[in-house]
Amino acid sequence: MYFRNIPSDYYAQIVKDHNYRKIVNHRNYTPRIVDYVTRVQNYKRVGNSEYCDFIMRCLDTPMEIWSDEFNNRLQPEDRIFLTSLFSLTDVSVKEDVLHRVFNARIASLSSIDTTKNVWFGVLKRMEGTFVKIIAHNGIREIGVLNPSVNDFLKHHLDGNELEVNEIKKKSTEYRQIVRGFGPDMKDVMLAGNALSYNYGDDREKYAVILTYICELGICNDAYRDIVGEFVRKLPFFYYEKKINTFTILPMLFREPIAGYYDSYELISAETFARLLMKMDFDDFCILQDGLNENRINLHSKMNIDFSYRSWTGQYVDT
Repeated sequence: MYFRNIPSDYYAQIVKDHNYRKIVNHRNYTPRIVDYVTRVQNYKRVGNSEYCDFIMRCLDTPMEIWSDEFNNRLQPEDRIFLTSLFSLTDVSVKEDVLHRVFNARIASLSSIDTTKNVWFGVLKRMEGTFVKIIAHNGIREIGVLNPSVNDFLKHHLDGNELEVNEIKKKSTEYRQIVRGFGPDMKDVMLAGNALSYNYGDDREKYAVILTYICELGICNDAYRDIVGEFVRKLPFFYYEKKINTFTILPMLFREPIAGYYDSYELISAETFARLLMKMDFDDFCILQDGLNENRINLHSKMNIDFSYRSWTGQYVDT
């Protein structure tokens, strides 16, 4: 602050009683806020004796500061970067995911010069002021510098329907749909467009798309490959609390799903047997309940019958 040439009587209030410690240790402290409170048009709004209180009020409720920075000091691509980030997370997101979403937003904007490395320039300006870059399990992630930035972005987007609609139209990630920044997932599924979105991993892709297919009874050629891949491989997975291989599998063998996607023709006894060997008692119960509920006798149709021996954890022929 001293080097911003604030008047000495204002500066004296900062060093008095070590007030600077309360400032730099505040949960919302960022260089942007310091820049704001050291601009002459801002600190002159209060007398020197009230300067520390003014700074603390700005730190406690920085909405006005973020609004000023966002609307008056950032470039259009900077604002797109921040709203794209908020459409993905309240915490942090992989850099490559945000990069993909950002590129989708600016690709068709003639006002932005894409002959330059726009992403690099934005990231350089935003790091340390609005966002931070962290390493999570060796992977670079980007998140807001402190929660007050998220508070502002939520407030800003709540009142900006046009920007929200632009985010939705250019959305590329399933997590944007989950956060309300994409089209309704049911509509996406019925239109056959679910595979045009990116998912966190194959587990999420299987869980989301296959569950919708089964629950809505969707028969669409766009999903033949993912259904076929799942039935042929029978990957062992759990997703969140209630969706897993054993909740999905029985539903893929009821009609009209089984007939449309050729489920019985695609599954092999060998792959099914390997899946059985990985199951514990809870998995066994989930699968058996699902098969019974849907009146599917998959074991006999595949010439496989089994019983569960809990003391060995093995499936054996009966």
